[in-house]
Amino acid sequence: MPTSMTGFGRAEATGGGVAVTVETRSVNNRYLQVKTRLPSRYLRYESQVEERVRKTLSRGTVDVFVRVKSLDRKDAPVVDADLARSYVRSIRDLAGKAGLADDLDLRTLLGLPGVVTLEESDEIDEKEWRSVDKALAGALTELARSRRAEGERLAAVLAELLEQASRTVAAIASRAPKVPPAMKRKLTRRIGALVGKEVALDAGVLEREVALLADRADVTEELHRLESHVAGFEKTLKRRQPIGRSLDFLVQEMGREANTIGSKNQDVTIGRHVIELKTVIEKLREQVQNLE
Repeated sequence: MPTSMTGFGRAEATGGGVAVTVETRSVNNRYLQVKTRLPSRYLRYESQVEERVRKTLSRGTVDVFVRVKSLDRKDAPVVDADLARSYVRSIRDLAGKAGLADDLDLRTLLGLPGVVTLEESDEIDEKEWRSVDKALAGALTELARSRRAEGERLAAVLAELLEQASRTVAAIASRAPKVPPAMKRKLTRRIGALVGKEVALDAGVLEREVALLADRADVTEELHRLESHVAGFEKTLKRRQPIGRSLDFLVQEMGREANTIGSKNQDVTIGRHVIELKTVIEKLREQVQNLE
């Protein structure tokens, strides 16, 4: 069953004095691209996070968001005295110019942006990282499950589109043998209109001309290849491993054959079928882009 490249996963874990939440999101990409957003003290583990993603997924742009909340806070408050003095000077200067009372107190000063910050400890013990890793594994499991569910939905859409393509190819194949006789009748009428009824037509010359036109418009090989691509698409759709690239190639080949039939065609009915086929192939292409 195919897997989509679009999905979402979320998981939480607690231990080592921290509560961890990891969210993962993925969208389409020809290759696998991993983007991580970690708290600064966990940046050293960025490569390990990316490696775990690569072991789980093979294609897509994957965003990993890690949030860590300390349950046993060891961070020390740091007061920026220089910034505090700068605030005091600016506020008192403004109060004097505006004719306002200077009622600045310590609580207000400490609440101003940047005056008090928390200095995070860079120490991360094994239990703490284990919680992060556990939440990451859970989020990736949920992401993979989400992608599989979306893949099942896409498979149903692709199967329906493939059935439409198969019917249209069959319609072209059914109409193709009727084209040479129609061409002969059309050519006979045109020649008759040009030379008049009093001039006898050379049957041999007419047959040769019709044969040449029919050979140029013959799409038998293209139809055989289209039928083969449709069958290959259907077979590939049932495989378990990533199939996005394989299906993308088959859709390209189907489009190439449809274009060739369109360029050779001189029949109105087949022309309509070719337009229908190209429309279905384009829809297949759009959906295939979502598959891993």
